[in-house]
Amino acid sequence: MRSIPVVLLVAVVFAPTVVARAEDRPFKVVVDPGHGGESMGALGAYGIYEKYVTLSIALRLGRLLESEQPRVATFFTRRDDVFVDLPSRPALANAVGADAFVSIHCNASPSPEPFGVETFYLGAGGTDADADQVADRENAAGAAPGEAVPETADDAAVAAILGDLRRTGNLVESAALAETVQRRLAKGFPETQSRDVRQARFAVLKRATMPAIVVEVGFLTHAEEGMNLLLATYQERIAAALRDAILEYARGRRW
Repeated sequence: MRSIPVVLLVAVVFAPTVVARAEDRPFKVVVDPGHGGESMGALGAYGIYEKYVTLSIALRLGRLLESEQPRVATFFTRRDDVFVDLPSRPALANAVGADAFVSIHCNASPSPEPFGVETFYLGAGGTDADADQVADRENAAGAAPGEAVPETADDAAVAAILGDLRRTGNLVESAALAETVQRRLAKGFPETQSRDVRQARFAVLKRATMPAIVVEVGFLTHAEEGMNLLLATYQERIAAALRDAILEYARGRRW
């Protein structure tokens, strides 16, 4: 089983007479394309797996954010079709001191009818059955073949994590980031359904110590939306909406 370890390159610059203000430092965003490698993700109506779509959208988002340098610094959990285990993704965000963690996914359903966009932040589960099903599917699909499915987020350990996030304000900030992303997607895609902001037990969010979200940018299993998600122009629109949401959120916290 192949896994990509988190590698940190730390550059230390000595400037003893200068103290950088928080607003002078870049806003650090970690973009997480869901799945990759052995973790295929959902299979769409046209035979394309989720991992390819999420990577394409993430790379487009990264290119858009590059024009915001030096105000924004962008990091990726993967840039290629490689497997990165779920704990390593937020671990990278923690290590670089990220200000936001955005995990990009595509939704799926046994029925061909559901469509639309929705955004999640961490919750203990048990209060929203539909949200729990989305999280459970992504958690299972995020494991490599033969790998144990990550424990769900309704255990005592995650209850403690949620308590820590509440005390530091990160849970409130995750909600604010999710609301901003969902609003921008709803505005940018009036032709689809806004399925709102929800909480769920996503394993990829469990270890993040900064505002962190999972955004489901559409249903691969819906005939029309599944086709749109394969189109470069549609992916570019998604990336632009995410870029606008990240910048809006950053302006409210940093600039």
